[in-house]
Amino acid sequence: MQSPPESRAARWPRPPPTPPDATSSAALTCACDAAVDVAATAPQVHGGYGHLKEYPAEHHVRDAVSLRAAVDAAGIAVSEAARLVGMP
Repeated sequence: MQSPPESRAARWPRPPPTPPDATSSAALTCACDAAVDVAATAPQVHGGYGHLKEYPAEHHVRDAVSLRAAVDAAGIAVSEAARLVGMP
């Protein structure tokens, strides 16, 4: 009987996560802003009916705004900028 082949994850473990840097926080801020802009435009495309709870567009707006608040990309960018200029 052969043993199952070793998975890639077992052979090459992932490096530990690194704290976000200025580039990743800028990309995250841009992505979150774009998600909110697109999601906020979607109800208007549907003639305003997208704001009603029955339509998925309303859920997308709520999810995009919640995501932007949850990741706090602006806070990451400010703390990284302070670190780069030597402020505590």
